[in-house]
Amino acid sequence: FQSLLDSSLLPSRVRVSMFVAEKTTFPINELRNLAYSNSDSTHVLVTDIDILPSPSLHSTFLSLPHAI
Repeated sequence: FQSLLDSSLLPSRVRVSMFVAEKTTFPINELRNLAYSNSDSTHVLVTDIDILPSPSLHSTFLSLPHAI
């Protein structure tokens, strides 16, 4: 796992955090909070294993208005 983090396969804007659950239930709230606390951005995309973002997600976000 550490070799993946140290490799140049991931862009510098991508942050990977490891979380080891001590319970048998999936701690989705803890994982979400971990993502929020480790983000340098004001924008966080929270997703789950059953959600597959479309290939055009990035360009679609860029085409959205900057303010409403």
